[in-house]
Amino acid sequence: DLDDGKSWRARPNRELDATNDKALMDLRSKQCPPGYWPVFKGESFDIWTPDTGTYYAWANPRKVMAHLQEKRERSGRQGRSAFSEFPETWLRDPKTLPCLRPRIAFRDVTRATDTRTVRAALIPGEVFLTHKAPYFLRPRGDEKDEAYLLGVLCSIPLDWYSRRFVELAMTFNIVNAFPVPRPGRDDPLWQRTVQL
Repeated sequence: DLDDGKSWRARPNRELDATNDKALMDLRSKQCPPGYWPVFKGESFDIWTPDTGTYYAWANPRKVMAHLQEKRERSGRQGRSAFSEFPETWLRDPKTLPCLRPRIAFRDVTRATDTRTVRAALIPGEVFLTHKAPYFLRPRGDEKDEAYLLGVLCSIPLDWYSRRFVELAMTFNIVNAFPVPRPGRDDPLWQRTVQL
């Protein structure tokens, strides 16, 4: 949650609530209906695996994007919202909805018996996410900063650190407190992380 006003910034956010937004989802169809997008849950991706083929539901993008657009415009005016850091023009433009592009998501659910505590991936665009698969918004920075963050999230040292605090859920309070180093772009370790 570092906000020094100069370097990149990433904020966790949730897209759809599996209970409250259930009316927006097709939970019955076995195959994706024509024109629908998959709704990812935590099991829909794994570390370095952007799509496991296991989905929570399907959703009509026209309906869900209208819902998400209304939700972010409303929440963007609230100071605590992750959307409050974005310009008004970005908030009002439906073409900037995060669901349209690849983004880093992480699994909310974790267990002490799991081999990894932090399970993050760069998931594809044109998918929706339940609250069990939060994602990162990027108010500042670019794709290289996002690649760096993904590399750190998937690293063994960060996983070791997170295991000291996480029991069952990867809450936003825990994620925001992760000690993510901020080396300069000329640092060879930063460059290697981005390259990987």
